[in-house]
Amino acid sequence: MWNGVGLTMEDSLALAPGRIRVARAGGLACGEPVSQRGLALARLGLVLRRLRAGLSANRRPAAARFARDPPAPANVASQVRLAPLHASDIKLTRRDQRRGDGMLGRQGGDQWQAILDAMEDGVMIIDRDFWIIGFNEAAARITGYRKEEALNSRCFEVCAGRYCKEDCDVTALFTTGRPCEEFETTIRTRDGRTRIVRIHTVALRDGTGAITGALRILRDVTEIRELERRLREPERFGRLVGKSRAMQQVYRLIELLRDSTATVLIHGETGTGKELVAEAIHFNSPRAGGPLIKVNCAALPDPLVEDELFGHVRGAFTDAVSDKPGRIELANGGTLFLDEVGDLGPSAQAKLLRVLETGEFERLGDPRTRRVQVRIIAATNKDLRAAVAEHRFREDLFFRLNVVPIFLPPLRERLEDLPLLAEHFLERVRQTTGRDLRLGHDALRAMMRYRWPGNVRELKNALEYAAIVCEGTTIHATDLPPGIHESSSEGLLPAEITSEPVRLRAALEACNWEITRCAELLGIDRSTLWRKMKRYGIRRP
Repeated sequence: MWNGVGLTMEDSLALAPGRIRVARAGGLACGEPVSQRGLALARLGLVLRRLRAGLSANRRPAAARFARDPPAPANVASQVRLAPLHASDIKLTRRDQRRGDGMLGRQGGDQWQAILDAMEDGVMIIDRDFWIIGFNEAAARITGYRKEEALNSRCFEVCAGRYCKEDCDVTALFTTGRPCEEFETTIRTRDGRTRIVRIHTVALRDGTGAITGALRILRDVTEIRELERRLREPERFGRLVGKSRAMQQVYRLIELLRDSTATVLIHGETGTGKELVAEAIHFNSPRAGGPLIKVNCAALPDPLVEDELFGHVRGAFTDAVSDKPGRIELANGGTLFLDEVGDLGPSAQAKLLRVLETGEFERLGDPRTRRVQVRIIAATNKDLRAAVAEHRFREDLFFRLNVVPIFLPPLRERLEDLPLLAEHFLERVRQTTGRDLRLGHDALRAMMRYRWPGNVRELKNALEYAAIVCEGTTIHATDLPPGIHESSSEGLLPAEITSEPVRLRAALEACNWEITRCAELLGIDRSTLWRKMKRYGIRRP
């Protein structure tokens, strides 16, 4: 019946113990009057009793033929088939097959169904009345409807989307006879979830070329689109978390550095995540395949700094019993991250400047000059310009390091990221402890009112502390470290630390822009919040 596809149209019924239920009243023969249909169904009942006995005996599909009144066209035979659905139900299908169709034979339908069920794409076969008469396992997985449910429904009930009302592909196919272009849309599944699918629909025709139905192919691209979305999101920048405007600027600079090996100087207070930015720059750069070597300059005493950076040869000093490469040499072909670079002494500064200018250095105790190709990313929590003015840091080195400056904002200036950061750290706690912890409203309010001098690092530690002392599954303000909890009673941050527009936007982000919740969080009424939003031009993005 469906040339080029090798499928046959099926009329379906569901047979529960003790009764017959018509799954689709599509007509046992085209144009049959209701009375004739009833007679045909009654005649089916006799056949069903025999088939049920055979099915119960061996639990295998059974088949039989019956004559219809009025009779079918001479070249059409009617076949009834029973197949087990599950423990208590069986499925009845009737298909009209052309005699002499060698492609299918009596078992061809089963073979084609097995092929369809092995496909990754969903397949829906739809008749001219929009009833689903074919449905494979992939379609069931995508839509959430079981096969027996789908065969009792119309296509717009199982695969519902906006296109059903606006631009139905099946209607267009039946109207114009032309294949529909593949398109992407969203559908709502049986359990209310949204899936993104690509749909391609082709016509099914009989021997005369008349359209008898439609074959709709569904490809679930939800996970692909989600991955693409995540690649576009800031999360692609390593472990950095945040969607505030300040962080968007950081992400933009990291993106601009993707094809560059320029030297970068990251400015930011302690605990803002400077090392994470360095990682993101390295792993999104041409040197991503090379090593990333990290050095905390503030953690090394002056006598050891040069040894760590440049290495030594055997006999260079009393304890030098063997050759040792320095961090710069280990980073050859990759990136060297110098954290707290402002703590380097004058001698180390001079040697580092030479590496930046020529790529050359010598190990301690070795007159031989070595060359490296290394990118340097430095970070500081100090005002290096002031250090230059006070002659504590070399001006030429500062300019060599500050080719691309990146300024990381403190947490108090991006409070809108606080809920996202808190959830990020809580998820880590959940994975580590197995406890389903949630952040209470009062705890969030206390955190939004705190100054966070230790920035993101302090937030992480505060939540780890709260997870330990929390006795239930909800973290309350009293579970937070005393300094944070006590500060919540002192009112909102003063204007010189965090401006009111920043606080308002942060609170709105934290409450998903729900005005009532946000007003409660800020301790003001709704009308006051509306006035402040209007005054500062704050609108939902």
